[in-house]
Amino acid sequence: DPLPALPARAPGAACLDLPTFVIFACLDPDGTGSVPVAAMRSFATRCLGFPLQAAANAAATCDLSGLGVVAYKDFRKYMEHLDVQRLTHRTQDELRALFALREAVRSVVEIASQPEGTSRCAG
Repeated sequence: DPLPALPARAPGAACLDLPTFVIFACLDPDGTGSVPVAAMRSFATRCLGFPLQAAANAAATCDLSGLGVVAYKDFRKYMEHLDVQRLTHRTQDELRALFALREAVRSVVEIASQPEGTSRCAG
């Protein structure tokens, strides 16, 4: 089965502007490195705007192990597939803004995850 296409007006599509690792971290608050297929299905329905069957297909596509969980590497590959769909319809200015946002988020996460006293931010 082909991967479902992202609906033109996905309700939570703005969250897709975030780096994939941030989205995954929100779905995996315990930091296990995988999310239940049910969480992926819910994400596909609520954020991506997929109908129930397309959401189930997307979740199943990402569960390559067949164990009922989606590993980060498989989630990332799927999100990259969706990104290609979304980015083809963006202007150069929109793409620059998107990449700047993603880089800023990465920088903040990097700073926030450094041990106390080693931050690069000047106070």
